[in-house]
Amino acid sequence: MRLSILDFQTPAGALELAPAADRLGYHRYWLGEHHSQYQCANPLLLATVLAGLTGRIRVGTGGVCLSYNNAYRVAEDARLASYLFPGRLDLGVAPGLGYPPALLAALSGTEGEGGEGGAAAPASSFEGRAAALHQYVTGRLPGGHPLAGTELYLEPGPPVWILGTSPASARLAARLGAGLCLSLHHSPSEAAARATAAEYAAAFSPSPEFPEPATIAVVSGVCADETSVAAAVAAEIAARAAAGGGPGTGGRPAFAGNPGDCAAALAGLARRLAVDELMILDFIAGQWDRRLRMYELLAGALDLGGG
Repeated sequence: MRLSILDFQTPAGALELAPAADRLGYHRYWLGEHHSQYQCANPLLLATVLAGLTGRIRVGTGGVCLSYNNAYRVAEDARLASYLFPGRLDLGVAPGLGYPPALLAALSGTEGEGGEGGAAAPASSFEGRAAALHQYVTGRLPGGHPLAGTELYLEPGPPVWILGTSPASARLAARLGAGLCLSLHHSPSEAAARATAAEYAAAFSPSPEFPEPATIAVVSGVCADETSVAAAVAAEIAARAAAGGGPGTGGRPAFAGNPGDCAAALAGLARRLAVDELMILDFIAGQWDRRLRMYELLAGALDLGGG
């Protein structure tokens, strides 16, 4: 089973954790897009920096929020990153969060539109934006497209992954021939995740990037040397989330325990979901030593083969 990391915390922390993950044998290191004071606002930019600081691990976005990003510009940036670090980048995309109208307007470039407050909403759906992005990244523009025949920037970019939990996300990923990343930290129902993954696999259309269906499941959790310590950290995370939290907060972790218990829990989850890759999202905010120790313990327990 492959094990990867999704990081929602500070960019400064990523500069230390990504090289550690590379050394420990993790398969991917993805970054979320969050427009808060201390989190990463541009995961594709930071992923490119991390590619330069690592030598093996795949880096990418989990994900670029298309509700307030220009699909063509994202594609150009992704093509540049992939050109600089061939075979090392992933481009995960998601709809985006429900930010306040003024911030959404600023992010989407619609300030001053839509009346008082300048809160004009983006015109197209996530499905439409994702399909357009996929065309620009791959260079496979359909006949009649306004840019058909135009030389696009550099060469085709990294593989595209659709992030979500819904059947609509599964159908979109399957139609595009893209990868599917199931965000179990948003919707922790295993039954729903299994159904979504099965629908994706059944409807999948092969592509040059993905000859076969590819599914990753994201799960949050805590691993520590001692079960009691992991349980205490998990309780802290749940309490912080219930109180409204801050950067790096989430709900109660899906697993918590010592390395052996966590390895068994993750292997069981991968088996039940029929996926061969899990991505760990930790909400251990502001505790660098504890975060690093967690990933060291998981790498050892699951024999990732790192140094």
